Amino acid sequence: MNIYIDEAGVFVVSSKDKCCVSCVGGLAIPTRQTEAVFAEFAALKESWGIGASEIKGSKLLEPQVSSLISMLRKHDVIFDIIAIDMNAQNNKGLANHRGLQGQSLTKNLTPEHKAGLVEGVHKLKKELEALNLQLYVQAVCTMELLTDLLQTITLYYVQRVPAELGSFQWYVDAKDKEITPYEKLWTMIVLPMQQSRSFQQPLITLEGADYSHFEKFCKADEIAPEHIREHVKRASPFEYVELQGILGKNISFQSSHSNLGIQIVDILTTSIRRAMNGKLGIAGWAEIGRLMVTPLRRKQVLHLVDLCEEGMTPYLGKKSPPFFQVIRVLDGTCRPIIAEEQTEFNKRTLGEAG
Repeated sequence: MNIYIDEAGVFVVSSKDKCCVSCVGGLAIPTRQTEAVFAEFAALKESWGIGASEIKGSKLLEPQVSSLISMLRKHDVIFDIIAIDMNAQNNKGLANHRGLQGQSLTKNLTPEHKAGLVEGVHKLKKELEALNLQLYVQAVCTMELLTDLLQTITLYYVQRVPAELGSFQWYVDAKDKEITPYEKLWTMIVLPMQQSRSFQQPLITLEGADYSHFEKFCKADEIAPEHIREHVKRASPFEYVELQGILGKNISFQSSHSNLGIQIVDILTTSIRRAMNGKLGIAGWAEIGRLMVTPLRRKQVLHLVDLCEEGMTPYLGKKSPPFFQVIRVLDGTCRPIIAEEQTEFNKRTLGEAG
């Protein structure tokens, strides 16, 4: 399985009183279909008069965006996205959220814990609290995306192409030739916190499905580590998914110029952002929901994050923001996560692992 990650927007509190959405998007392409997707995308670029040159989603017209979506619909790909309206955030609230996240990392540590563990957790807390607010918001959105995407990928493809769950290759847009703060963020903060979150929010699995290709990532200990014991659903036996094998060892930061998958996810993510900010007409993005699948843990397919609990306060008494229509359309066009051939019995066997 090949997964491509890119972000769109600045993740900075807006100075203007209007919606200012930033996004992090992910596109999963089955390995067996990647070559065909890339060939068809290259042909599309030729038809747009771009050739081998890179094109940014912000430069595409509605018919071009629509033609890309139509091409992708012929393949069994999955697109997922996390969005945040920075007009509904404020710096005080973001700083408070960051502080609470840092405190949560160490609140269960005691003198009885191993020195190495205590040192590692305190180092993670220090790194988190040192992040500027822009990178912190982007990190939170990235972690939300990884949680959603991994759940969706495993449950969707185990019913359709279970062999795709045997390996995962992640490609993230590299912003410079040198390692950037955002790329360091992945290894120093995003991945460790993602593993910790997975203990408390284990993957939902489908009983009777073929997880044989995925089982190498599934681990079991006699009992959960003491510092997380009270937060897991079942401390003994302690079963969990080891994310280092899925995420940590298989991340490549690559330039979008040389990676067609990153170019594609840039177009999709930027198009959703443009639509949510009222900058792209529905003719361009109307069918993008057909690349998405119904979520399990929330009502809306588009995951809109709010870190300051402001909600729709900035829009009270005003015209509804453009992203209301985007959310409605995506919810009305997304695909079911449960395969049609699954019986009603199998639909009731969704259970939690771990």
